[in-house]
Amino acid sequence: MSSAVPDTWQDFIASPARSVALRWLSAMLGDVADEATQTALAQHPRFEQRLVERLIAQHKLTPPAALPVPAEEDIALFRLSPDAGSDLVRHCGMICHAPLFVREIRAPRVVALKERFGEAPFLAALANRELAIVDTGNAHVDDDALAHAVQRDGLACFAVWLSRQPTELANWLRLGIAEDRRLSQAQGTSQEASPDDLEIAPAVREKGIDIVRRAASAMLKRGELTP
Repeated sequence: MSSAVPDTWQDFIASPARSVALRWLSAMLGDVADEATQTALAQHPRFEQRLVERLIAQHKLTPPAALPVPAEEDIALFRLSPDAGSDLVRHCGMICHAPLFVREIRAPRVVALKERFGEAPFLAALANRELAIVDTGNAHVDDDALAHAVQRDGLACFAVWLSRQPTELANWLRLGIAEDRRLSQAQGTSQEASPDDLEIAPAVREKGIDIVRRAASAMLKRGELTP
């Protein structure tokens, strides 16, 4: 943690509701309006403070101003859209398995992989191949098996990163980008046994935090910011 408070963290403190998924905000607002209006109300200064106060009370959250300041390279996750969790997992998983994407040089195959997994995660995997957790030994893995491995190891990376965050910060993230319940089950496992439905390989425990940080940085550069 840093003693200086970066401007990017001050932005979160000033407007934490932007990092909360709409369904949690809607629960606070009730059936007062349609989705577009609820989003506008949640971002309006007059209403946001009241929403944040209700969120804090309902979910027993630490007030933003009292939160520990994250490491500078972790603040990126508080700047991503609260709906970007699945995209972050895909980025992480594809970085884990980068050699399986990097080795492809046939144009039709590259196009097919980009269509299946997304061009942005594909490029992130190529750019961060040194963080890969696997080699190219399984050269004939089919796309369905690869998709399963990407999801499994991407989620595991995110779980490892989340388990290293202070509880006060993780609780806020669980209302947004870290909503997946499997991440909550993994919180606190650290170096202990993984939950039954979440496999965490030793290499993921070693590299997972760096992989998440690189993936989040790539997504920020692409513009997946909070509203």
